[in-house]
Amino acid sequence: MGTSQEVLGSNSLFQPARQPAGGAQLTLKLKLTLMVVGAMLALMLATSVARLLAATHDTLDEVRAATDTVYDLLPARLDAANREAALGATRSLMDGLAELRHVRVEFRSLDGSVTLSSRAAHPRPDGLLARLAFSSDDWPSERHKPVLAGSTPLGSFTVLADPGDELLENSRDYLREMRLLGLITLVLGALVYWAVSRAMRPLARVAGALGAIEQGQLGTRLVAREFGELEDLANCFNRTAGALQESVHLRQCLLDKLIAMEETTRRSIARDLHDELSPWLVAMRPHVVIISRCCADDPAHAGTRVSAEVLADHLDRLLRRTRDLLEALHPPELQSLGLEGALGELLRQRRLAAPRELRIDLDFGLPQLALAAALETSVYRIVQESVTNAFKHSDCGRIAVRIAVDAAGSAIDLRVWNDGNSYGQTFPASGYGVLGLRERALALGGRIDAGPGADGGWEVHAHLPICKETT
Repeated sequence: MGTSQEVLGSNSLFQPARQPAGGAQLTLKLKLTLMVVGAMLALMLATSVARLLAATHDTLDEVRAATDTVYDLLPARLDAANREAALGATRSLMDGLAELRHVRVEFRSLDGSVTLSSRAAHPRPDGLLARLAFSSDDWPSERHKPVLAGSTPLGSFTVLADPGDELLENSRDYLREMRLLGLITLVLGALVYWAVSRAMRPLARVAGALGAIEQGQLGTRLVAREFGELEDLANCFNRTAGALQESVHLRQCLLDKLIAMEETTRRSIARDLHDELSPWLVAMRPHVVIISRCCADDPAHAGTRVSAEVLADHLDRLLRRTRDLLEALHPPELQSLGLEGALGELLRQRRLAAPRELRIDLDFGLPQLALAAALETSVYRIVQESVTNAFKHSDCGRIAVRIAVDAAGSAIDLRVWNDGNSYGQTFPASGYGVLGLRERALALGGRIDAGPGADGGWEVHAHLPICKETT
């Protein structure tokens, strides 16, 4: 019997199909990646917003300084011979102010109409920076400076804050930073995901090894040198897995001995009942019949006839009970008919005893092998218990029993399927004898799964390694 492929524990021998998890779930490494990238992105966004606010204040300071400087430099009197000469000088002055940033100068006539302007007003830019900038109440208001042509009032210069060009540049710079920030975020996310994946690779190996052990591959081990700084984790896992494998092996050996002792005891008791008690009971039957007939022929013993008939009935009941005990202790058909014949007779009896029409199919595909007695008995009991369970706890109309050798040729693949409603059907917690079927399967190095079938109904699936009878 092997020791590295068993399923640990009796509860794991009967494993219902797992339900898939509802909805998509983020993996741990993706969560860690999102957390790290999110934190760094929040930090970069905060820095970017701070720079945005600082750019707004810088632009405000530049506009104030430019407004004050231009206001102070604008002349309050023009030395011109006449009004036309003064307007020409004003026009020349406006042309010279056309390259000013942040500020726009207008010349207004005495009636307040704008006659000259240093340049056209810049359109107000869109975007967050523009909204923050133009929502400020600190932008300089219009400043008016009257101008004379000699001693005659000519009009006035109006100095207006016009930060549109600066805000447009700042907005473009901010958009470039946002694009760069997006690119950095993508690259950073990829690097963090790669780093987290590498850091969690040992945990993935541990999870895979645990999954293998869950499937019964107790010989699974981790290569400690591949874990780097986590080498102690791999060594601890290997020690735990080794101890678990040894414990399961010892348990199997103990179960194997117990099953062997139980089967020996069962056969011994069955042999005594069959060879010693049954002949005596059968031999008593003719004598009881003779006594009953004598009492019937002699009127003087008519009262004794009733006792003789009761004795005959009790004797028949005792014989039937003895046959039931022989069946429970050890199926006599296994020795007389072999495994295939015994299973065929079992299914025939179950079909005849059914209160409704029941179809039972047997597909026996085992080659002619001298199987160990414990293996033959376990196969017979699993089929017997599965058919009985389907018969009692479902409304099935068909039962299919399939017994074959697996693809590797090293184990028996046993399936008992019925087309009844799977609701309410369970595999029995205990089987025949002191040791249940689960423990028998474990001792043989196999496993049993019970649950809804792939095509509906209920299926019991046993995988039992082949062990031949030794002589």
